[in-house]
Amino acid sequence: MINDMKRWKIQKHNHDEVKLLANALKVSPIVAALLITRGYETEEKAHKFLNPSIEDLHEPYLLKDMKTAVNRILRAS
Repeated sequence: MINDMKRWKIQKHNHDEVKLLANALKVSPIVAALLITRGYETEEKAHKFLNPSIEDLHEPYLLKDMKTAVNRILRAS
């Protein structure tokens, strides 16, 4: 069973960048490090991710079978 375990690769971060982002966003350094890991390395990108607007959302009808799902919900109500 131990042989089946995966090995985690923990990415190292520039502590100054993490601290700057954490202070700018008023979040913990752990959250700032996660944001940087996920590609939200600037204050603007991270803020937009954490506080999205309706304009930032994707068109829902691009999802497969969305029209079918909407029709089913409308019939049920």
